[in-house]
Amino acid sequence: MAKDYEIGRVVAVDTAQVTSELNPELKGMSRSTYEGPLEVGRINSCVVIPVGAQRLVAMVTHVVLVEESKLKADQTVG
Repeated sequence: MAKDYEIGRVVAVDTAQVTSELNPELKGMSRSTYEGPLEVGRINSCVVIPVGAQRLVAMVTHVVLVEESKLKADQTVG
């Protein structure tokens, strides 16, 4: 089960690009915070990627929808 702040996992890393896969258990792309509801994973939104003891802040630049049957283990979406 995903934690409240998790939306997916990193599946590929390139020089200036990180490809992630959304968690299939994710029910919606919004989270409620003390500041109000926030949409996550949208273009121009920021995501935090844990890298060891550090945190990398990244911006979502594009979103691709691909059927699971079309993905192979040695392919990345990009």
